[in-house]
Amino acid sequence: MPLYKTITVNSATKVLIWKIEESFDTLLKNIELTAKNTRRLNSMKSILHQKGFLSIRHLLALEGYTDYDLYYDPNGKPHLKDGLNISITHSFIFSAIILSDNKVGIDVEKKRDKIIRIAHKFTSVKNFEKSSLTTKISKLTAIWCAKESLYKRF
Repeated sequence: MPLYKTITVNSATKVLIWKIEESFDTLLKNIELTAKNTRRLNSMKSILHQKGFLSIRHLLALEGYTDYDLYYDPNGKPHLKDGLNISITHSFIFSAIILSDNKVGIDVEKKRDKIIRIAHKFTSVKNFEKSSLTTKISKLTAIWCAKESLYKRF
């Protein structure tokens, strides 16, 4: 099981990160999905997205949860039936969950130069005009992840 890292933020908050290295079939083993989530999985066009979806279920299992313990509100925000707060993310070969007694949000993104094309939608690109391309991509990706995490939190 490629649990990549566990981060204990504090006594109330824990992050689990998975490095997705398995095949789809391997990730599907030992995971029981609700009928709704089986349909959702089967409707996903990207194998990478499907693997991210399944790896999240493995992270949940590490904490004693199943797909039946997870539900989504009308806005698409995930919740656990026991009331513990959760946020979910996956991007390319990494997925992560954060569990907490407090409201939380999490986001991971692969650093890609595509972020430069959309930066004007979430920050002032002028702040990074003098930065190298690598620095610009790193800073914009960090800002994007922070924005997404806050959005998910609220």
